[in-house]
Amino acid sequence: MKKRILFGVVLLMVIFVNAYGQQGLKAEFYDGANFNRFVAVQYVDNIDMYWNDTPPVSGIDPHVCSIRWTGKLKPTKSGSYKFSARVDDGIRVWIDDQLIIDQWELNDVGKFVSDFDFVANTEYDLKVEYFNALIEGEVRLLWKIPKTKDELSWSEYLFGESKKHTVIAPEYFLRPDEIEDNNEDDLVVEAFQLEDDLDEQVEISIPEQEKVEVNDPTPLITEAEQSAAEKIIIAKKAEKFTPKNIAFEKGKTVILKPSIDDLETFAQFMLDYPHLTVKIEGHTDPVGDAEMNLQLSKDRAYTIANYLTKKGIDSKRIDAEGYGGSRPLVVPKKGTYYPANRRVVFVVGGLE
Repeated sequence: MKKRILFGVVLLMVIFVNAYGQQGLKAEFYDGANFNRFVAVQYVDNIDMYWNDTPPVSGIDPHVCSIRWTGKLKPTKSGSYKFSARVDDGIRVWIDDQLIIDQWELNDVGKFVSDFDFVANTEYDLKVEYFNALIEGEVRLLWKIPKTKDELSWSEYLFGESKKHTVIAPEYFLRPDEIEDNNEDDLVVEAFQLEDDLDEQVEISIPEQEKVEVNDPTPLITEAEQSAAEKIIIAKKAEKFTPKNIAFEKGKTVILKPSIDDLETFAQFMLDYPHLTVKIEGHTDPVGDAEMNLQLSKDRAYTIANYLTKKGIDSKRIDAEGYGGSRPLVVPKKGTYYPANRRVVFVVGGLE
């Protein structure tokens, strides 16, 4: 009797996994932005992820990683579906080996759109690749399901359909490498035939869902492409860490405290990338005494250069110049001051 109860439980587990376990996608997680080192595999409901300092799986750098999802997509309606991907940084999407979204580059939460025609209840191969190469990561795969005229609401009929895309729900995905035979009668026979062959001491071993061998993947990009990608990453960091302006006491070269933090961050960035150079340009508003403005702009640029030198940056990597009011962003009306003209510009060299 105990054996029959035990087999009944196992049978229900097998039937449940077989009938319902196929929804979702297989996700492979890699350390490095170019699938450099395989770390883990999981089955996930859909593609809807955001993270910052906490990685999506342990063992990878949350700021420099890559993910590959595979499975099948099975729409329940025929028609032209509008896909979109909200991503930071890069993404590629294939349906039946057709590349429908190709944004394999650094993006700051970009949104990309594509169309694909489906036949209802047909399974389509799906592959999605993603990489994150700087700070937070985000990847969401969305679509807009087509509607017939009968399905339109009165507001949609009058004003047109909503353009809103929604994250693709798990019920439209089918995981790869699953049992394809859903015949429950065959499962019953197989389970109870096994029972007849067992002795009183019963040991049941449920097979693992999937065994994954860790192998170094074949490089997906050339050395030249790798170098180009690294340059893009450094350029994006430069954009993020370079101060947009430095605030001084009025008419002086004393740097205000809020700007010290920006300079500290920039100094560390320059120390991390010793091949880069920087030119510091001082500018003032053209209103007022031209010679005094020119001297003030030079003094402020030199002050910043001196600050960076004291932080350990070789003075040969730093150039400083003041232009006074000769290069205004806004040409002022007579007697009118424009604060935007009073600025410090950092021009980082060596990013090419």
